[in-house]
Amino acid sequence: MLLPKPPLRRNVHYDAFNDSLWGGLSEISSEKVALIWTDFNKLLDEGFNDFLQISECIYKIAEDLTHTEYGIDHEVKFKVFLLGEGKNFPTI
Repeated sequence: MLLPKPPLRRNVHYDAFNDSLWGGLSEISSEKVALIWTDFNKLLDEGFNDFLQISECIYKIAEDLTHTEYGIDHEVKFKVFLLGEGKNFPTI
C-alpha cells in the first residue's frame, strides 16, 4: 500500500500525515509492516524541522501499534527504512 508523502518546506499538517499513516496501517491485516521512505536525503537537506516532527509522528504510531486497544485487533511489528543518496546513506 502506498501512502502519500508529506510535503516539504510548506505549511505541513502533521495531524493529516499522522491520520493518513494510521489509516493505511489500520487497513493492513499483516502482523509485520515496513515503511520504506525513499529520497529521504531530500527531507534532511530541505526540511530538518519536518524530519523531527515526522519522526515523532512515526514513533507514536509505532508505539500505538503494539496495543490492540487503539483500534487494530492484532499487534503489528512496524519497521521503518529510510533510503536516500549521499554520505549518510550506505550503498545497499
